[in-house]
Amino acid sequence: MRVIMEYNTTPSSSCGSFTYGEVEDYTVNIAAATKGQIAAVNEQNQSINISIYPNPVSDKLYINNADNSNINIYSLNGKLILKQKLSKNYVDLSKLNNGMYIIRINNGKEVYNSKFVKQ
Repeated sequence: MRVIMEYNTTPSSSCGSFTYGEVEDYTVNIAAATKGQIAAVNEQNQSINISIYPNPVSDKLYINNADNSNINIYSLNGKLILKQKLSKNYVDLSKLNNGMYIIRINNGKEVYNSKFVKQ
């Protein structure tokens, strides 16, 4: 990726010459997340009718409209902490350390992502 900054004007060419400004070249490495990690959280869940509560949570995180969904809980650095199939309307988080986590709920058609706090 090349970034060009020219004083008091917009650069017209990536290979041109100019008196005041600078050109910087960067290398961008794009890699897939390794197995068991999550690359990013997209919380644009407007069309998905799944909800979680309470947030922050102490023991049980209740999940609405996600019967028989696969639940993955990740730490903020992407490490998979908990993986289970939702058989009740809640996930028992009593053994989790306090902190912020990411939950990913996959019902086979849609994926719901959200952050939550364990207290």
